[in-house]
Amino acid sequence: MHMQLTTPGCALFLLLSWPLPGMAQEGGDAASLDGGQQMPEVTINDENAQEALDEQFNLDTPELSGVIVDRTMTMAGRTFYRSFAQAGRQSELLNGVVLTLHERPDPRSGSQIWITEGNTVHFRTQLSPRISEADRNAQKAVAAVEERLLRARLSEALQPSRDLADKEL
Repeated sequence: MHMQLTTPGCALFLLLSWPLPGMAQEGGDAASLDGGQQMPEVTINDENAQEALDEQFNLDTPELSGVIVDRTMTMAGRTFYRSFAQAGRQSELLNGVVLTLHERPDPRSGSQIWITEGNTVHFRTQLSPRISEADRNAQKAVAAVEERLLRARLSEALQPSRDLADKEL
């Protein structure tokens, strides 16, 4: 029997009502998946509702950490970034922060490089156009940024200010 659809709404209704593979059928177990796997059952009562939400969303910590954003433009800047990122992966202190590496190129004197965390500049240097110096400067930058981050964390821990939000001082 051949059925002819006269309205687009009728076609949409039939398409949406067609059962898809993996969907629970009426009378079937809604918690089971195609492969026989069971969906985890979550029970939240009034006593632990806030704890469950805090654990699920964990809003106190950033979603991304240990990220180094590359904002360089020249070959020397990109070489510096690669060396800095490679050395920074081995640092536990740098794995917990989001850093941005900026570059302002100058054809005569090389490039200005600076490394920031939010609005705080942790390191600034002048990079010559020679790529061979980028590796050595990146090692120095990692040591300097680690020292600045450690000093900042120590000062925050020793002198908390309840009047201002973070990084407003």
